[in-house]
Amino acid sequence: MAEIEQKFKVGDIVVHKTTDKFKMSIIDNCPPKNPTIKQVADRYKDPSIYRCKYYNENTNKWDEVCFQETELKLFTE
Repeated sequence: MAEIEQKFKVGDIVVHKTTDKFKMSIIDNCPPKNPTIKQVADRYKDPSIYRCKYYNENTNKWDEVCFQETELKLFTE
């Protein structure tokens, strides 16, 4: 099976396209959102959905959220 080229890789620092208020780190890909594939979701990860980790200042905890590739952009200073 051919590898799917990904826009981001683990360790990349990204921001959401709507705000650059907080930086997030790509830590993995997420399972597909399609409920028909729930039984294989633990084994399969969608290369276009990224699990991001960021520090939530409101809760003082680290949060993990999945975003579509189209919602993210690389952080540049």
